[in-house]
Order: sequence, then structure tokens, then C-alpha cells
Amino acid sequence: IGWAKVNGYTNAATPTPQRVATGERSARGGDGMVMPFGRDKGKRLAELDERSLLWWKGVYERDIADDAKANFLARNQAALDAVNERLATDFGRTDL
Repeated sequence: IGWAKVNGYTNAATPTPQRVATGERSARGGDGMVMPFGRDKGKRLAELDERSLLWWKGVYERDIADDAKANFLARNQAALDAVNERLATDFGRTDL
């Protein structure tokens, strides 16, 4: 049985349950994005004030420029785009 599981064989009568992402960790992008650390940890993007958004903008710009974090480039770019969009729509900040 162990060999069968390792090699991808399954019993069709009892399918393997699939992992489903739920909760805050599954939120990605837009207003549903949850801040992962700092004083805003656990807050959604829509709950942040202008000062916090500017701080997060700097964090994501720094991470995008860091070659050691290249694996996370797409995720950081999406987060930066969401922050910039919120700054533009809610605070009229198009100068950044």
C-alpha cells in the first residue's frame, strides 16, 4: 500500500481529500489582502490608513528590488499594485 501511495495510485472508491485554503491566509490581492506582519498584522488592505499604506508601499518596493527575494516577485508586485491602487482611489495619491 505504501508503494502505491508513493507512486500515485489511489483507490477510486475513497478519493484523497483535497486541501482547501480558508481564512486570512487565503486572501490575496485587492481589499481582501491581509497584512502579514508589523503593526498592521491581520488587518485587511481596506482597513489601513494612508500612513500605513505608504509604509507598506516602501516594504514591497524594497522586496521587489531585492534579488534574494526573486521567488516572491509576482506576489510582491501584486501587493504593491493593490497598495498603489488604494492610495490612488481612496487618498488621491497619484504622485507616487
